[in-house]
This record gives sequence, C-alpha cells and structure tokens, in this order.
Amino acid sequence: MSSISLSRYRGAVYLIAALLVYSLFASSALSAEKGKQLLQQRMNQLAERGSLNLEGEVISSKSFLPEFYRQRDYQLAWTAHMDNARVLAARILSSHEEGLVPADYHAAEIKKLLALSSGKQFPEARQVDLDILLTEALARYAYHLRFGKVDPGKLDADWNMPRSFKGQDPVVELQSVIDSADFNAQLDARITQLPVYKQFRQALAKYAVIAAAGGWPSTPAGETLKPGMQDARVPLLRKRLQASGDLTATVNDSSEYDAMLESAVKQFQSRHGLEADGVIGKGTLAAMNVPVDARINQIRVNLDRARWVSQDIPETYGIVDIAGFNARLFRNGE
Repeated sequence: MSSISLSRYRGAVYLIAALLVYSLFASSALSAEKGKQLLQQRMNQLAERGSLNLEGEVISSKSFLPEFYRQRDYQLAWTAHMDNARVLAARILSSHEEGLVPADYHAAEIKKLLALSSGKQFPEARQVDLDILLTEALARYAYHLRFGKVDPGKLDADWNMPRSFKGQDPVVELQSVIDSADFNAQLDARITQLPVYKQFRQALAKYAVIAAAGGWPSTPAGETLKPGMQDARVPLLRKRLQASGDLTATVNDSSEYDAMLESAVKQFQSRHGLEADGVIGKGTLAAMNVPVDARINQIRVNLDRARWVSQDIPETYGIVDIAGFNARLFRNGE
C-alpha cells in the first residue's frame, strides 16, 4: 500500500471512530434528556393528581417527591448508586424484622425492576419508574425507622413528644443517604438504640419462628387446674408451653399436672404479668390461648410505640412499665 493510500486509510478510520464516539455521546445526551422529561412529567402528574400509578405501584408522596426531584433539576437520583439501591432492596424485603410491611416500600416491584435493569434492553420509562420507586421507598422506610409508622398525635390529642428533623432539610438528608458510601450505617443510625426496642425485635424473631412452625394449640375451658391434678387437657398444655419455650422437657402424654409442668406454668405467668402461682385459672388459660399471630401483632405495635418515644431522649432516663409494675433508670445505656 502506498503512503498516500495508507494516509487515506488511517484518516477514514479516525473519521469513523470520531463519528462513533460522537454518536455515543449524542445518544447518551438524548437518553438523559428523555429521562429528565419523563421524570418531570411524572412529578407534575403526582403534584397535580395527588398520586401516581406506576404499573400498579401507587406513589403517594405528592409534596416531598416532586420537591426532591425539582431540587435535582429532574436528574435521576440512583443511576450512580445502584449498589445502594440493591442494599435498600434487601433492607425493605426484610423490613418485617422491624415489625414493618415490605409491601409499603414497593419491595416486590423494586426487586423485579432491579433484576431487569441489569439487562441490555431496559426501557427508559421503567428506569425512571425504578428511580421514583427507590426514592419513595427510602424516604418512607427511613421515616418509619426514625419516627414510627403511625402518627401518635392522631391517636392522642395530648401527645407532646417531638417528631422533628432538628432543622435539617429532609430533601438534603435523603440525598446524603443515597450518596452515602456506607448506606447500611446510614439506615442503622435511624433505628433507636433503646434496649427495649432490641428486646422487642428479638421477641418478634422468636415468635415468627413459632408461627412458621404452626403456632401453638388452644386449650379448652374447664375447671381450674392445680399441681397434682389429673386432667385430659394436660398433654395439650404441655405442647402449648413447649411451643413458646416455657417448657423445655420432652412432652409426654401423661394427664398428671406434674412439677415440671408447674414450673413451666409459673414461668409463663411471670412473663405475662400474672401471679406466678402455678394455678391455671381463667386468666392464665386466656393468656395461653391468645394466638401467636395476635402476639406478633402486639410486638409490632410496641416496636412502633418504641420508635415514637426514642428520639431526642437524654443519656439518663426512666422507663415505667405500668403493666409489669416496675420502673427502670438508665444511665449511658445501662
């Protein structure tokens, strides 16, 4: 090949390469602009109608979300933070461990869209939808972790515990969480460190295992049972107390109310604020017959109550347990 032909060949190659680069940049710019337009359209619709339906997922943050994206000039928030998006997806899928409901945070749809987003053909409209879903999920989840799901002020007009962001702009705070290099730590920081909250979480996990195993049997009403008596309901009582962990011995079919069962009954009574006398009367039997799902709901309610009162408490504080007839003083977490 002559030097002139070689020069022309190289020039053609450079030109093609330059055109390809330009095409890629132009395509990327066009894509970003289209995404911006789609996002702005969705936020306008949300602000005007009060809700937004994204393939069956209802977005209801009619004030916060439009303002969040307006301050970003309608640029997608999660494009450079997909690792954090996957961490969020895992967190909300397991949010039942906090007594919360994964569906409240679009868990299933986010999981599906994240799986699709790794493919080559992921429509821009769905990419925008995923960004919106992630942002609302994070805003709602972080708020619920910090302040609780239910507003106590709507239940009690005299409620006077503060629920504030301490002067920080929620939009700025949310963006800092999305951008965080330690996303999990940011969310963990919003969970109360009250000892009672940790105990509730442990109890919830325990009772979830019991529920998954089928719960516990209900015991029919009858005469008051006392140690040493014979009764056909005793084997059922053993199974009930073994299911909740109060009876650790091997269950047998004896109808005798023996010393081992008495010890288990006393432990159950003590845990439930009942007189630990080993006598199974109406009160103790009623407590035993509360279904495991009802106990789980009680724990979930109390987890939320703990979130209500966990903000801005001093290092030294007191907790009065009215039902349990005790009071505790805490200093430096002890």
